Amino acid sequence: MNLLLSYLIWFLNNFWLGAIILVITSIILITLYNKIKKPKIKITFPYYIIPIFFITSLLFLFLGRYVTIPLIYFFGEETNGLVVSVDRTSSRYNEQPVYKHNVIFYDIDGKTIETSFRTSDFNVNPITNCVRYPGSKETFTLRYMKSLPSEFIIIRDETQHKLTKLIQERSELQNKIEFDPNNIQYQQELDTLENQIQELEDEIEEKENQQILEGGLSMVSSFDTIKSLQSNPNETSLFIEARYRDRGNFVTNALFNLSLDTKELNIIHPTDVFDYHLGVFDNQYYSYDSTDDLVIIHDLETNTKTQLTEFNTKRQPYLLNNYLFEDDHMSTTSQVLNLKTNTTQEIPQKLVSTIISSSDWQLLTPSKQSSTIELLLSMKSLEDYQQFLVETLNDNSQTFNHSSAQTGLHFTEGYDEISPTLTIMVKYILFNQGSQNILRENLRDYAQVEVIGIEENGDSYGLGVNNSLISIVKVYPTGEIETLKTDIEVDHLNFKSIHLEDRILLINEQFIIDLNKRDFTITMSPLLN
Repeated sequence: MNLLLSYLIWFLNNFWLGAIILVITSIILITLYNKIKKPKIKITFPYYIIPIFFITSLLFLFLGRYVTIPLIYFFGEETNGLVVSVDRTSSRYNEQPVYKHNVIFYDIDGKTIETSFRTSDFNVNPITNCVRYPGSKETFTLRYMKSLPSEFIIIRDETQHKLTKLIQERSELQNKIEFDPNNIQYQQELDTLENQIQELEDEIEEKENQQILEGGLSMVSSFDTIKSLQSNPNETSLFIEARYRDRGNFVTNALFNLSLDTKELNIIHPTDVFDYHLGVFDNQYYSYDSTDDLVIIHDLETNTKTQLTEFNTKRQPYLLNNYLFEDDHMSTTSQVLNLKTNTTQEIPQKLVSTIISSSDWQLLTPSKQSSTIELLLSMKSLEDYQQFLVETLNDNSQTFNHSSAQTGLHFTEGYDEISPTLTIMVKYILFNQGSQNILRENLRDYAQVEVIGIEENGDSYGLGVNNSLISIVKVYPTGEIETLKTDIEVDHLNFKSIHLEDRILLINEQFIIDLNKRDFTITMSPLLN
């Protein structure tokens, strides 16, 4: 049935070609019949059919789409396509140049279909006199005949069509306001248009997000960049912010969830390429809209979003565990919002600029991150900093931090307030800079080196590359070294790392390295199966 319909649709879409083939075939068959059978009364071809075919082909040229488009819509298979390129042809229609759109899509069996359409085909449903075709590198929804995939129609997105029209109206209205800025009616009309445009943009975004979520990992062809890692509170899964390529080779940003037990990966929320990723807390994804200076909260369960009204941001804030830090460089203080208690407090801006926003927090375990943040928030005066530095000097297990503590104490003498240098010395202690220096000193023979984890007792973990092979190194404060050589080949170190209580995870665009800290062994698995 589908095959017959497919050929019928092809015949109706190419009636003039079908008519020529039918006429020539009929003449050949009649001629052969007369020669072979030699009937008493020879059959002659009814040449009067030719003008009938000619007139009919003209009718189908203009009216055939009213038959074929509904047939394809009701009997076709739906999928998404990509316009690979657009070429101008030598043909013209209604005094306008005709363009050929080369498209690619997957059929229901997963086979890649390459075909094309022309702007003179008017193969769009719903049928309309005003047609907007998808441009180069644009995706679109289509329906095709399974038996003949080259016969397809474009399913027009009415929402996108309305949005394009409203944007054009807005542009015209803005030109009017530029000419007559005091016209209240123009301004009211513009406000109404802005609201309508925002509603349609939200609707389109929600629809695109839903398509990505429904498609899941089948939408992902490969990863381009791993941008950040964050664990959930009980360290059973990771949130991965990544840039990936979809099946149409489009680059898209999204938030993924990786089970640390099964290494199963799922896409859980698309992210806007123009927004800043802040992180996840309590199953809510936080992002920063720099255009409007807003923190947006995306609920991962309901797929809804709200604005964080309790927090005023003029620069990108920082989310660490359950704390959201403002970065107000125009002021001497910044706000901190505790997302658990929904309470705020003020801290010195220099604390944000020298420690919060510029530290490698992924080197600390989540529990150490929390205790470090709480310690920083508790130190409010110069005396508090002095006490912290003295306690560090008196702790014999922190000899690797004594140099930083002594330097920090020097910058408390004769000062009435907390200096930036003092906060930097405190940062060196909190992030065991002395231990990191010992690690780097022991990895001088490696071509590339990265610190991937530090422990409170001064143990540090590093990643080194020599001859394209990865080695993982653990260095103790005493200088003792453990080295785990692997046969993993890389061109350069492009891993994102996260330090958890009993493991360190290294993830790049191809695979996951899981380092068990207890027995100092690794397992490796592909990121995308």
